[in-house]
Amino acid sequence: YNNDLVTKTYNYLFFFHPEKNELNFFGIGLIRNQGWFWEPGVNQVYLNILLYLEGFVFKRGRWIIPLIIFAILTTYSTTGIFIMIIVLFFIFMKSIKRNRLLILLAIILSFPLYYVAKLNIQDKTTGEKSSSFQKRYLDLVQPLAIASDYPITGVGLDRSYFGKLRSKFQMENNFGKIIQTYTGLERMSDSTEKGSSNSLTYLMAAMGFPIAFFIIYCLFKQTLFPYKRRIFMLMILISVLSEPLLLRPFFLILIVSGMISFFSKFTK
Repeated sequence: YNNDLVTKTYNYLFFFHPEKNELNFFGIGLIRNQGWFWEPGVNQVYLNILLYLEGFVFKRGRWIIPLIIFAILTTYSTTGIFIMIIVLFFIFMKSIKRNRLLILLAIILSFPLYYVAKLNIQDKTTGEKSSSFQKRYLDLVQPLAIASDYPITGVGLDRSYFGKLRSKFQMENNFGKIIQTYTGLERMSDSTEKGSSNSLTYLMAAMGFPIAFFIIYCLFKQTLFPYKRRIFMLMILISVLSEPLLLRPFFLILIVSGMISFFSKFTK
């Protein structure tokens, strides 16, 4: 679209970006699975929602969950694998309590997942592809610094203006030092012209704290996914902290459902 995103496609069934999303897996060159979306990190969000639905709602067959797990692993997303492990733990928690042998099976299966996650984290935080982590690190602290200067109204939802503003915005040197102190991971970049990958901090910078907190409140009050609500909302919270999805249609529907629930208390 307007040459902002150029990818290759296989019969329009899925899209891939060999230059940007290529990875080396034991000497084999693979391309991360981004499905129909603009990057693999977005694809994993909807795959994990499907995993939640299949594990707690649909329960259509025993082979569907392994296929979803495989699809999530092909995204090679640190966040996606982390969310998947959380969801799988709760899916099989009752089964593990009934059959102790499943504990051994879970331990055996956890080793390859742990190894993939460890390689992924090391590669993205200290390796050649650490730019992904550095971008998310900056998107966590810089929008909060902007929001602290515009706490009531924010700077507006114009992403082009936000990009220009943040490219000139200077943070205090001590801002974000808490994260660096506790994690030992240094923030390499001071600014960028790109939009924010963190939906929550961007919302605070764009709309100010009062409206942002109200929208987040409505998100958590959503009524469309009531079953295992806490697990679902934990997935959503981690997702919007790592991807610019909060103002996208699916997530807006969740927010609107929460708004309807909130305002209905005053109209009855």
